[in-house]
Amino acid sequence: MTMSFWLQNNVMLLEKSNFFFKKLLEHIAKNNSLPSVEGPRLHDKKLFHINSSLPLLRYSLSVLGPKIINKFITKALSSNVNRWSIAYAAHNDFSKSLWRYKEIENPKGRFLADPFVFEKDGETYIFLEDFFYSDNKGRISVVKIDEDRYEFLGVVLEEDFHLSFPFILENKGDIFMVPETIGSNDIRLYKCTEFPMKWTLEKVLMENVSAADTMFTFKDEKWFMLTNICSSGVEDFEDYQSELHIFYSADLKSNEWHPIKQGNPVIFDCLSARNGGLFYRDNVLYRVNQVPGKNHYGKSFGVNKVTKLNTESYSEERISNINSDFKLGIQSTHHYNANEKFAVVDYCRLQRQRRAIKT
Repeated sequence: MTMSFWLQNNVMLLEKSNFFFKKLLEHIAKNNSLPSVEGPRLHDKKLFHINSSLPLLRYSLSVLGPKIINKFITKALSSNVNRWSIAYAAHNDFSKSLWRYKEIENPKGRFLADPFVFEKDGETYIFLEDFFYSDNKGRISVVKIDEDRYEFLGVVLEEDFHLSFPFILENKGDIFMVPETIGSNDIRLYKCTEFPMKWTLEKVLMENVSAADTMFTFKDEKWFMLTNICSSGVEDFEDYQSELHIFYSADLKSNEWHPIKQGNPVIFDCLSARNGGLFYRDNVLYRVNQVPGKNHYGKSFGVNKVTKLNTESYSEERISNINSDFKLGIQSTHHYNANEKFAVVDYCRLQRQRRAIKT
């Protein structure tokens, strides 16, 4: 990261801030009132009064210093890359510790992430992002599991663009997948024609939208779409961490999805907005959200109990936070999903690029 890149990134952040400041002013002008007050927000970091350039210089050095040091190390060895992995277990009513989950070995020159578990005809499968270092692109692959062993079945979906986050759902006897398809600038619904290996494009649900990590749930005869969209329109700065948007439709295959009345984004907070999976327990929906660290994507995740979801409004309650310390050597974890029996989680270790490509 160079100083010019750092400055450019902060300029883009300011542009996005200006966009939402303008929206706030428009709300005040239209409604003659401020938006509803948020709940308590506790802060545990020192607050700086910027009356000199010294705090900014210290912050810049704390961010850039490790990058500069790592650049010299990289010249001698090779650059570090993030290599994600996944693990699974029979969760025993969500009581099994994550450190006991069985790790699935990454294929040579690839990594696995964003896992979703799905059961069909008494057999359990994990659909996941399968990232190839060779062309810097993700496919969707599937692994068949039981409590003691797993079998890697291979790639089930590939496009000209990157695919990840393969959300799986069933509707009226058919099985569908909604992977992340940022590269196509839309939200796509794929239908399984021969389980689990063959999928075809069924419907484009939303066009001309850059959306990440889309999930669905069915409630009160409506389909609800939970997705992360950057609505600021700042060119070359698509931030999927900060906004959770919710839409609904009576028909899963519709291309007309309506925002809930509360208005989008329903969550505007980089520490809680981005989706990282979902699961049910006792018919209660829980949404998992990614939590970034400083200059660190997918540092940890939170688990939230959904307390209200309808065409009017959405609310949730944080019930737990999961840090990236439950497996040896991991530095990030950002995804969790489960059905009634099995659960899956992903996590990341740093590895030298030379080694990641070869092993």
